[in-house]
Amino acid sequence: KKTGRHPEAVTAWRSALAIKPDFDLALINLGITLLEDGQAAKALDCFLEYRGKFYQKIPDGDRQRIDRLIAEARAKAGPH
Repeated sequence: KKTGRHPEAVTAWRSALAIKPDFDLALINLGITLLEDGQAAKALDCFLEYRGKFYQKIPDGDRQRIDRLIAEARAKAGPH
């Protein structure tokens, strides 16, 4: 649900990752929140990190979602 409270969400997801760096849900949600907040380059970094750490462990449908998020972030971020 989009609430417009992106700064608070970003802080919460980063705090969760500080406690548990391999928290996959926090990493992907941080990326999504950053993308929604117009921070596509930072979102792309999250998505690429997620892909590097978790891609082989997730179902094909989730892989396709990650690939779509990466493509969207790249398109919005420009050259990276």
